[in-house]
Amino acid sequence: MERNWHLANIDQRRKATGVNGRLPELMSAGNDRDWIVKLLAPPIFPSSRSVPAYYLTPTIERKHELGALSVLPPEIIAHIFSHLKSADDAICLAVTHRLLGHDGFRRVWRLRRRGFSHLGSWAGDRIITIEDGASDVPNNILTVEELKEVRKVSKGRRGLYHYVGKHYGWANAQRECTCIACVENPALARVLLGTGDHLRVRLLLSDTTPQYDMRGNWALCNLDTKEYARAKAIAKARFLYHADYQRGSSVNGPFVSGPETVLYLGSLALILTTWSKRGGIRGPWAGNRLVICDVDTLKSQKWEDMSDWGVIWGREYVVEHRDMYPKFSMY
Repeated sequence: MERNWHLANIDQRRKATGVNGRLPELMSAGNDRDWIVKLLAPPIFPSSRSVPAYYLTPTIERKHELGALSVLPPEIIAHIFSHLKSADDAICLAVTHRLLGHDGFRRVWRLRRRGFSHLGSWAGDRIITIEDGASDVPNNILTVEELKEVRKVSKGRRGLYHYVGKHYGWANAQRECTCIACVENPALARVLLGTGDHLRVRLLLSDTTPQYDMRGNWALCNLDTKEYARAKAIAKARFLYHADYQRGSSVNGPFVSGPETVLYLGSLALILTTWSKRGGIRGPWAGNRLVICDVDTLKSQKWEDMSDWGVIWGREYVVEHRDMYPKFSMY
């Protein structure tokens, strides 16, 4: 019988919302799983210093063309925006008048940056997917102080899983992503489609949204062992006797998606960091420092491409537990 698991960040003492249940169900194609990748993959955040020209305040010589708002002191405008807590409210106010564009852009940027702060927030941290019942921990993963604390709190019986469940806070990554995905709808819903305001709202959203390089050679990287598994290789994985698995998978930046996708960088991170009770599956990267990034940006030349090895690990786990995958239970 499949037991419960926690995906834990040892350095931040947090566990991820959503990864506290049966592991195969968490990686099945029916779940929204991109948030696992987003925790480990730092995006490129827009700069607040390089404000696009169409948000800049008009010159003093032309301010008279802007009507009554032109006599409003800029400090008042900045003060008004500083009291807005909703990115939607700030967006809608910013697009109402050109004089509000500059301060509006900066406020929207700040609010959205705060909302996207979880993206890549686990990059480079020690990650482990721990099973209920695992009483020991991987060697040399915890510091002496951390190990003493775990043993003291769990009293040597239930180990790290019990400690994580009781003393680690929630990362709430899945909930945050869901909220952020809905940010665009309220603001766009307040303006009419096809109008100038609608275009300005879309531009402001686009200019303040973090991006991933869709042409990058993204991979799950182990900073401790200097190994990585590429997203493109994961997408091309083939399953003997299960031809439908991974069929039609495509790569968009760090994301592997498709109607039959069962392996992607997020599920591979879960599989390679698993740590179960004795006799169960124990991933070779459990407790290691992980990040999802473009391998072409890695500075060291000593990295080793372990994509084929990663595919084997992921493929064996999926096939072995295929009866627990809701979508593929017919096989």
